[in-house]
Amino acid sequence: MKTAAGVLSDGKHLEKAQLATRAAGKLLKGRYLGPMPVPLAGRWLRARDVEAPPTETFRQWWNQHENERKEP
Repeated sequence: MKTAAGVLSDGKHLEKAQLATRAAGKLLKGRYLGPMPVPLAGRWLRARDVEAPPTETFRQWWNQHENERKEP
């Protein structure tokens, strides 16, 4: 939670995190991220699917769809 608070507390931190996830999404090309070896969350992650990271940020998606909506 402290990490999430740090990322979400500053727009520049959030932008960097989005850039990193977008790069990971392009690298993984939509592949499923199978069980992850995380010691503290191992049991929780074994029971859940982890989706591939997105290839665009929400801001990019929003701008594209907002522009499409405004055009006649």
